[in-house]
Amino acid sequence: MTTLSNDTSATLPASDDTPRSTPTDPHPPVSIPMAVLDPSTVVYEHPHAKAPVLTGKLALSAVVYAMRYTPGVAKYIWADGGMFALRDAELPEDATHLPLVPPTSAQEVTANANPVNVGDFLRVTPPPVGSGAFRFPTIRDYHETYQSGATTPSAVIDQVLASIADTQRATEAHPDMKTFVVVDEAHARAQAAASTARWASGHPLSILDGVPVAIKDEMDVAGLRLAMYGTEFLNEGKGASPDDSECVARLRACGAVVVGKTGMAELGIETLGANPNPRTGVSRNPYNPTRHTGGSSGGSAAAVASGIVPLAVGADGGGSVRIPAAFCGVWGLKPTWGRISSAPSFNLDPSTGHIGPLGASLEDVAIAYAVMAGADAKAPYSEFQPRPALPMYLGVAQRKAPLRIGVYREYFNDASEGMVTTCQAALDHLVKAHGAQIVDIAIPHLALARVAQTMTISSEIFDLVRTYKGGKHIHDVSLPTQVIMEAQQYCTLDDYLRAQRLRTRMIAHIKALFDHRVDLIALPMTGIVAPPIHPAAHVAGISDVPSTVEIMKYAFLSNLTGNPALTCPVGVDKEGTPVGLQLIAPWWAEDELLAAGKLVEEVVVANRTKPKVYCPAPL
Repeated sequence: MTTLSNDTSATLPASDDTPRSTPTDPHPPVSIPMAVLDPSTVVYEHPHAKAPVLTGKLALSAVVYAMRYTPGVAKYIWADGGMFALRDAELPEDATHLPLVPPTSAQEVTANANPVNVGDFLRVTPPPVGSGAFRFPTIRDYHETYQSGATTPSAVIDQVLASIADTQRATEAHPDMKTFVVVDEAHARAQAAASTARWASGHPLSILDGVPVAIKDEMDVAGLRLAMYGTEFLNEGKGASPDDSECVARLRACGAVVVGKTGMAELGIETLGANPNPRTGVSRNPYNPTRHTGGSSGGSAAAVASGIVPLAVGADGGGSVRIPAAFCGVWGLKPTWGRISSAPSFNLDPSTGHIGPLGASLEDVAIAYAVMAGADAKAPYSEFQPRPALPMYLGVAQRKAPLRIGVYREYFNDASEGMVTTCQAALDHLVKAHGAQIVDIAIPHLALARVAQTMTISSEIFDLVRTYKGGKHIHDVSLPTQVIMEAQQYCTLDDYLRAQRLRTRMIAHIKALFDHRVDLIALPMTGIVAPPIHPAAHVAGISDVPSTVEIMKYAFLSNLTGNPALTCPVGVDKEGTPVGLQLIAPWWAEDELLAAGKLVEEVVVANRTKPKVYCPAPL
């Protein structure tokens, strides 16, 4: 049996900033893990994958057949991925089934004193546009253009719809980008007409009034067909949704115009963005249409990166907002677990999934967060959160001490050379220009945490498929998804329980790091840049475990623990492919995260380049 050391050598001091032990808190402050005190006690385990890349209907069908009907094949593949590792681990902790960590008393006081309002963004100095050669149009640009009377939301939405139509077909300039899966022009124009009337009367609802936004097909939009989650069967034939998901309703209440729903990886389970289903297709990266967008919110990232919209909404169960944001060179925020509600839409992955915005600028992401975040009676666990507040981001409050950024050096450096160099340059800027301090840290049990997150999200997603309409559609998912499903059946209830026990330990360790060592943790967002699209991926999909391991290398942990995390588009590699830096913050500390993002944005605006496929509405 492998013993996972959880030795301690100090007692946590009591303070107002220490998370309180409550009946809803399974992680009471008890002790500081040794790895926090002495990072040298942790040995980094480089993740690896031996599975071959599978493409083409014949090869994928043969593997699925063998896994389904040949004894031992599926079990071998599951074991080869390290998925039985938790069985050998000593895990005395209680299980944590939901990563709900109560706010500190200090967070509650700050939130109650500074509740954010969307109107706050019109009362602050606009962020600097920088001297870079290229910049995306932002929410503020739309607002100021409407305010000047130079154009109207109706005229802009006409242009946006034309751009969508252009990118959804192959032309001499680009292939079919496969960005949107639902576009109802009459629906969009009706919203735009209402916005135009409000502007004409001098009473726009907010900075978002008339701004085009896109919604991932994991959420519902009243009047558009129900979310199908990248499949060919979920909600098939049920017609239009009668309701908005809560996050969508809050954007629309501020006047945002939903122009369509974006494509996603099937069931959100795939990280490339390669969905072979006819309704969706393989989305393409605006920076290079021969490369993937990342998954599973690839359509939302591409909609922003192509300039069609300044804001899109995604969902992140294993990096699915942050990875596409990094691949497509845009900002992406995964808030604290439970911070943003998508009720009454059902969750694919209730304990790992987070709703979050993708934006052209950091301010776009901050605006969307301010609007969408907050308690929702339809989502009971969301009611444990403090009120959303952004005093540091908005400049109302200032940091009293230098920003401490934790870097697990061996982990940070385990990415491609261009990725590490570009991300390190961004950190160097924070140190030199803003006095940030880099603190060496270690994070133990990463290999097991990857297994725990994989087991958790796959169990939650595939339970839905196996029970939906009595399981009649279990063979209607794509072949790559069937490969995962056949292997995942070897995850037992005991395995799932052990994954939640490890979650308890990982939350305790991350909490101790934030309580005693650092303010933020910095990592590359992915181990590699967006990979090229294999031609066969369009027909039957692709099973690419080696790339998946590299893409997920830095994404899984905050889904398991529920921490907020931000993708910052800090540059491109030698081939012009975007690179993303990830910042991770304590629970409910989105303000600190976004405030740090403002410092990183100085690097972003200087290094941004124009996508190859770029078609914004003229403003």
